[in-house]
Amino acid sequence: MEAGDIHALMLIAIVPLSLVVALLLRDSFSIKRSLLVFVPAFLLAEILCPRCLCGPGNNPSLQLVLPPIAAGILPMFIRRKKIYIPAAVLLVITALLLGGNFHSLVLNPKACQYTGDLDYIDNSCDRPAKGHELWHTWLTGLYGIEVLQPPRSKSSNE
Repeated sequence: MEAGDIHALMLIAIVPLSLVVALLLRDSFSIKRSLLVFVPAFLLAEILCPRCLCGPGNNPSLQLVLPPIAAGILPMFIRRKKIYIPAAVLLVITALLLGGNFHSLVLNPKACQYTGDLDYIDNSCDRPAKGHELWHTWLTGLYGIEVLQPPRSKSSNE
């Protein structure tokens, strides 16, 4: 399993796991509480995650949205601040870690593994390469990179 696969599985699991925890611990229902947690969590993730000016697809997107959504789900069903506030803080940290992981995957020209934008593949690989979609591209924004081999020259002995 590659790093991009693990990244995708974390993104897939984060919202359903929060929903399961919220439903198991539910004691009330409040959209207002949910919004009071989601909005600051979302803004913190967006503001604190570093951005690069290296092409539109080379910055995280859902990595910074799904954890705050998960943070907003918890107080929708759980009234106890002792549970949902630490969970929201942990989920904002998770968003920042996922955003940082995205950058480390796509902005590593020596590794030539992933790019976030096929038009800016040179930011992600220092050799001639082409990109292709992966099973999780729709979710992660990560495209795989295939390094192109230079054509072999004919030897002078022939």
